[in-house]
Amino acid sequence: KVSFLTLIRTLQRHPNICEFYGVITTIEEVIIVSELVSGGSLDHFLQDNSKLITPDLFISFAKDICCGMQFIHVSWNLNFFYQ
Repeated sequence: KVSFLTLIRTLQRHPNICEFYGVITTIEEVIIVSELVSGGSLDHFLQDNSKLITPDLFISFAKDICCGMQFIHVSWNLNFFYQ
């Protein structure tokens, strides 16, 4: 059985997916180390700019997310759904 971390490390680079560098674990925490994304996280951007987001920009974000998820599914031959 292949671990989730092994699967992440085998992914080829894709413009819609943050690069994964590793995990640090302690007794109290699990810290994921990933690529720094200019502009910060999408959820903070959406919260901070909710009144400025046009339907076209929202659709652009959704398309980018879908492209990244499709890449993961095709790369790993996955067949499941997200909510």
